[in-house]
Amino acid sequence: MKRADQLRSLYTNTPPRYRVYPSLLKFPFTIKNASSPNASKPWSVRGVLSPKFVALVREIEELVQLKESCRGDIVTPDIVEHFDQQRVWIADGLTYLIVQTHNNLTEAGAYEGCCCLAALLYHHVHFLSFVRGVQSGILARLKRGLLITDLDKCWGDDIELLLWVLFTAAAAENVTEDWFLAALRRTQKTLNPRPDLDRMKYILRRFLWNERTSSPSCDKVYEKIV
Repeated sequence: MKRADQLRSLYTNTPPRYRVYPSLLKFPFTIKNASSPNASKPWSVRGVLSPKFVALVREIEELVQLKESCRGDIVTPDIVEHFDQQRVWIADGLTYLIVQTHNNLTEAGAYEGCCCLAALLYHHVHFLSFVRGVQSGILARLKRGLLITDLDKCWGDDIELLLWVLFTAAAAENVTEDWFLAALRRTQKTLNPRPDLDRMKYILRRFLWNERTSSPSCDKVYEKIV
């Protein structure tokens, strides 16, 4: 029912009707990613992303870490329950923010909306199977939001964040929209020197990234844009 509620929210631009609460179960580990040299840097250099959004992406990072830590181990029912509850709560929170930013038809609203849509896309790819039509709907909204922001002016010092947004969209499975690849190709050309594949991964590790799953997708997308 929650998935249907989130889907309804995305298509009607109204907040989710059913309240979801975060899991109270906590784990002793903290996020440690030795391969992420820029992990301490803020998501947005311009500082226009809301604390709510930043908190939600940190929750996604923790869920990624939990999933990776469970690989090859016996998973207890408590962990399964926590994982299921947390992934739905995160999707619900991002959906709510997407609706809010959609109703804030300014460049700043569209800016955060694009980041929320990319984070939701990443979240679905890693934790939730797509309901028919959801991915194409998210990508269509993301394209509209990016067009509102004016890629050549709005993102400014957050050009690396824009690269992550575009990479996330272009790496989604069965993407038929060449617009994201063209925008990504144009954006990476604005960097001087133009980043090679290793440098591109170095940049993208600042944001939502899983070495095991993100690197192969990055390789495929990079091959298409060079």
